[in-house]
Amino acid sequence: MNSSPEDERLAREFAKQREKDARGAPPFAAMWRVRPRLISPWWFTLPAVSAVAAAATIILVVQTQTKDSEPRAASASRAVVVEQPLDPEPLAFLLDSPTLESAPDFDESSVTPR
Repeated sequence: MNSSPEDERLAREFAKQREKDARGAPPFAAMWRVRPRLISPWWFTLPAVSAVAAAATIILVVQTQTKDSEPRAASASRAVVVEQPLDPEPLAFLLDSPTLESAPDFDESSVTPR
């Protein structure tokens, strides 16, 4: 195989580039060392804030319900209770509907022509 001057120049350039890359690369042993993992503060902050917000919501709901369930003596004494008489048969009017015998008959014989 004949090598041209251009091929030799390219081989020298590639060799220089390989040497340059080798100087910038870390040692092989350093690549296998285990680096300590950095833990983000959000891993602790976000669940803590969520728990505090949930606890505050529960406390507010419980306090609001206990306030509403306490009897109010001042307002209860001023309340006027009006008793409405209850209709014993609220749907009794439905029983007054016409039966089939009393329904009008719209037969053609009863229709008068114009």
